Amino acid sequence: MEKICGVDEAGRGPLAGPVVAAAVILPSHHNIDSIKDSKKLSEKKRQIVYNNIMDVADVSIGIVSNRTIDKINVLNATYLAMEKAISGLESIPDISLIDGYALPNKDIKSEGIIGGDNIVDCISAASIIAKVHRDRLMSILSKNAVPSLLTGVVMSPGMEKEKVSFPLAVRMLHPSKKKKPQLFLTWSISFLVSVAICIIQKKTHPQGMRAFT
Repeated sequence: MEKICGVDEAGRGPLAGPVVAAAVILPSHHNIDSIKDSKKLSEKKRQIVYNNIMDVADVSIGIVSNRTIDKINVLNATYLAMEKAISGLESIPDISLIDGYALPNKDIKSEGIIGGDNIVDCISAASIIAKVHRDRLMSILSKNAVPSLLTGVVMSPGMEKEKVSFPLAVRMLHPSKKKKPQLFLTWSISFLVSVAICIIQKKTHPQGMRAFT
């Protein structure tokens, strides 16, 4: 029986944090309810479906950091995260169905499906896994961002020190060395916005800041 893998990502749009991709091979006859585009599920429902998928499916997650995004751009970082996710599966898929466009890497057999997270179960499942995993990661980062405003170092429970560009790993908008004035302005604005958010969140959420999603 052909093994079909669904692949989707979370994190291309936000200005902070990593890109997270998930690859999912669902059992041929699964009984998981409410598998649909993650954006159409409430946070509570996503968590339930996430756990149900993890219980029965072959799942792998690929993560590409904000620093790598700054170096190779967010599109290439997305492709890289997807390739990592696919290569981490226990079973080698016969084909990977990608939400959007096929991977440029021809060594991986893939097919792009526009709006696939709405119409293909395994892609919908991947969208849920990627979204929930990234939300959890950003929640950890956000809760540890206040003490690291100046140092740019985040300490997360059970993790090694992770250096970030700014609180919540804000991505550079103009990484080119030829655009130093724009780069300085971008970093300055990002830093001031991050400081303001940290102050506001600390006052309104003393137990931890809300993650950017």
